[in-house]
Amino acid sequence: MGECIRLVLQIMKNVMCIIIQDGLDEWPGKETLPSINGIPKNQCIVLTTSRPWKLADERIKNSQIDILLELEGISDPLEFNERILRRLLDETNDLKDTVKQFDIFLESRDLKSISSSPMLDTLVFLLAINSIL
Repeated sequence: MGECIRLVLQIMKNVMCIIIQDGLDEWPGKETLPSINGIPKNQCIVLTTSRPWKLADERIKNSQIDILLELEGISDPLEFNERILRRLLDETNDLKDTVKQFDIFLESRDLKSISSSPMLDTLVFLLAINSIL
């Protein structure tokens, strides 16, 4: 095992982590889920994303799923981003101007289509927010 992997596993033993395994339906191979051996289950939350029809695959056992959520998209992107920002900054102030700047940022880069995807919107929002604030 590489030194880097050992270091990451040591950090995971001491710090709560979230592991995102994106695109279960795109993973090749016979194994349903990639191996996460060595990862301390009590310190990590593993979020696995998939298209709904992949969950009908008989290789996936119900015992492998703790919680099942179905996300259909974001109904109000401005409110969604304002909630994220409020949690990050721990503020009760009106953050509508900052969120509106992000909306303009998306529009100027022809990225408005990501506003309906919770994961994409959040990732781009978190990356862009440093330049906005």
